[in-house]
Amino acid sequence: MRADLPREGPRRPDGVVLMGPPGSGKSFLGNQLARRGIASYAELEPILVEKFGRGAEFLANKRAVVRFIRESYAQQLRDARGPVAFESTGVSDRPLLEELLREHALLLVKLETPKATCLERVASRPQDRNIGNDREATARFYDFWYRDIEPTYDFAVSVDGTNVEAALRDVARLLSS
Repeated sequence: MRADLPREGPRRPDGVVLMGPPGSGKSFLGNQLARRGIASYAELEPILVEKFGRGAEFLANKRAVVRFIRESYAQQLRDARGPVAFESTGVSDRPLLEELLREHALLLVKLETPKATCLERVASRPQDRNIGNDREATARFYDFWYRDIEPTYDFAVSVDGTNVEAALRDVARLLSS
């Protein structure tokens, strides 16, 4: 099933969903979008880790995690004075993404980042801010994401996860259309 945007005529986007495997640069790009005033963004992963733990502990709380994310996204959309940016791998939160796409004019942005770069970034992350830092699991997920997840979404644009300036320009252009 493809997650398509509603086609109700021209409407300025409410925001973007930054999508890609771990280490692709979603959080970094989201923070840069906020820093430059292009879109509001709240990095949820450190909050999720603090609230629900990491690894198996995190997975055991999956329903509560999705509920928390849903409430956070709804609040961000309510409170925003302009476009918002969210991040997602598009896997466990797919029903939430589909709901958001039905209710809001959100555009999907794919971050294209080489596997080696993703693995390096994941391995260098602070342990206390991320759900997982395992290189082997990330390598498997990267392959799974590009084989099974990425083809099931319709992206408005793909951006280079290693070229922040170009990615910012592309997302800014998308949000102003």
